[in-house]
Amino acid sequence: MYSYHYICSKVDSHFSSVFENIECIPGDINELLKQVNNNPYFCRDQKAISYDYFLDSINNHTVIYITDDTDNIVGCCSIGINNKFIIIYGMSVPISCVNKRGTLLIQKVKELGYALKCSSITLATSETVKIFYEKNEFIVITDINRNIDDFISMVFYL
Repeated sequence: MYSYHYICSKVDSHFSSVFENIECIPGDINELLKQVNNNPYFCRDQKAISYDYFLDSINNHTVIYITDDTDNIVGCCSIGINNKFIIIYGMSVPISCVNKRGTLLIQKVKELGYALKCSSITLATSETVKIFYEKNEFIVITDINRNIDDFISMVFYL
C-alpha cells in the first residue's frame, strides 16, 4: 500500500486543501532530502534526470512523493502550479518499477490538474524516458530545440 505526500512551495501554499482533497497528506522536506541524499541510486543512472538537478527541483518547487508501507520514499515528482497548467520539473523513482510507481505519480499529478481545473500538464524530457510519458498519454509538442541538451517538450491535455 502506498501513501501520497505533498510539500508546497511558498508560492503554492494556498493549494494545500486541494492536495488533501485528492488524498495527499502533508510531507516532510527533511525526511525527503534525507532519503534522497542517503540513496545514491535515487536517480538511477542519471540518464533521465541528474541528481543535482533533481535535488534543486525538490528544494525549490512543490513536491508530491510516494511512500511504501515501511515509510520508504519510492518516488518523487516536483511540480509548478500555474492558473491554467502544471509543469513537471523533475521526477524520479529509485528502483525499476514493476509496481508502476512512476505511473502512480503521473496519475496523482493528473488528478491534481483535474481538481485545479487546469488545461494541461507540461514537461521536458529526454529520449531515454520519452516512451514512459507516451505510455501515460503525453504527446510531443515540439522537437524544434532538440539540439539543446536533447530535451523533448511534452504535454498531457486535461
